[in-house]
Amino acid sequence: MDALYASSSTGQGSSNASPTTIFAKNESISALAIKSVEGGAIAGILVVKPLIEGDEMTLLEIQIEPGVVSPLHAHAHESLIYVVKGKLRSVIGGEAYVLGPGDVCRHPREVLHFIEALAALIHERSDFDSGLANA
Repeated sequence: MDALYASSSTGQGSSNASPTTIFAKNESISALAIKSVEGGAIAGILVVKPLIEGDEMTLLEIQIEPGVVSPLHAHAHESLIYVVKGKLRSVIGGEAYVLGPGDVCRHPREVLHFIEALAALIHERSDFDSGLANA
């Protein structure tokens, strides 16, 4: 995971993800409590697992409590969101979208966007507990 995301505790988490990685086991990747993105503070805490990194994108698994909001920001890369559980509002280039389970959206590179958790995007998995404990 690069400098786009700042962890609330240093040295926590390990992804073993690099652009040369082809396969990663979710259970071997530690969760990180994230308090900022692109230099802007997050209202609340995102718990993130950087699963695998490619040349143009990193796949993140994210857990978010209701009410958590990312700052308005843009990336030099595009990003995709797929909602497994919960409800998320994503504002992309001034257009608002509400996503529920099974919905997807794309944040194009260099386009301002933010997300807000409307309902918990939390899975019942203990491997995220360490990220929440380090928040």
